[in-house]
Amino acid sequence: MNARWKAVLIVLMSLALMFGYLNRLAPRWQLHDFERLHIFLLNLVAGGTIILHYSERRVGRQDKGLSRRVTAYFVLGIGFTAAVYFDRYVVAMGLLVPLAVIVESVRLRLFPAFPVDFFRTSVPVWQKFHHASILCLSIALPFSGLVVLNDQYLKVVSLPALELDDFFLGFSFPLSLITMSVMFESMRREFGRLIAIVRHAIFWTVNLGVIVFFVFIVMSYRNGELAMALLLTAAVGVIFVLFVGHERHLQKDAFFTSGLVFLLFTGVTGVLWVVLSYLPPNPGLSWFVLQVHAFASLYGWNLSGLAVVSRYEEFPIRLHSRWVLGFHWITIVVLAPLGLYHRWLAVAATLCFALLLIAIFLSPGQTDTRASRDET
Repeated sequence: MNARWKAVLIVLMSLALMFGYLNRLAPRWQLHDFERLHIFLLNLVAGGTIILHYSERRVGRQDKGLSRRVTAYFVLGIGFTAAVYFDRYVVAMGLLVPLAVIVESVRLRLFPAFPVDFFRTSVPVWQKFHHASILCLSIALPFSGLVVLNDQYLKVVSLPALELDDFFLGFSFPLSLITMSVMFESMRREFGRLIAIVRHAIFWTVNLGVIVFFVFIVMSYRNGELAMALLLTAAVGVIFVLFVGHERHLQKDAFFTSGLVFLLFTGVTGVLWVVLSYLPPNPGLSWFVLQVHAFASLYGWNLSGLAVVSRYEEFPIRLHSRWVLGFHWITIVVLAPLGLYHRWLAVAATLCFALLLIAIFLSPGQTDTRASRDET
């Protein structure tokens, strides 16, 4: 991805974090729901654009700029975000059609129409995760249109958790899957049959686990939510052990390791949030745990993956990874949650996040691809 588009994504993702604060810190500005801008700009627009651009590069496209197809996705995604923000739902549903067509057109250039590769042990796990990422995005777009149709017009299904703002958080799942894809591909290829079985089992556990978890959330079935949260956290623990045991000690592995720790942290806070629902109500604590969970997921784990995916061919890059990753943790786990309580801390968190993005996305890439430890 060229520097111009990286700069656009830096601005977009920084705005996404800023909009996440406005509902709480600037209620007099709430003509509409800023939370929608927060979710869509990061997950659907920035994340989806990076996934599609990365996918096109994998089929041999040489130009580092965005193709017309991906540029169209980016523009339509911005249009969709604006339409939903201003409650123009007919326009939003209309834009979902070309968005889904674009995603499917990219998917079909790489993978079969029906995901038969999911069921073949000969297909590498990283390739399965890649296919699952694009397929998830492709399915989520039309399904979200059905949610809008039901939520705003038909009202056939009445489930408190199947609402517009809650459902669209699911757009973060394709970002997790593409990160898993690149991470599994970066591991050493030498492993025994048992490890191969575990890798394929992890693929199914993650994908089916998240789908079932989502169903339980929609149905407000707390026991099921707790069970799936524990299962997925355990799966992340297994992935962490696999990765540490098979990493190749490249610079990008430091980003993956940090991202996996973010994901473990996300799993623990997710379990804690469900456990709190069994205890006497404490809305303030439950809300804060959920916000910390969201920050760690959206701006911790997802950013760690997108940083590598967007610069996949440029590693190693010229920055001190340990300092940058430490700054990432302080910004997301400490400063960002505190920003929910004071506007100046929110401003500081947004500025630090922007600086972090500049360091990650715009630091010069190395011209050679030799494995290097000296900057990790």
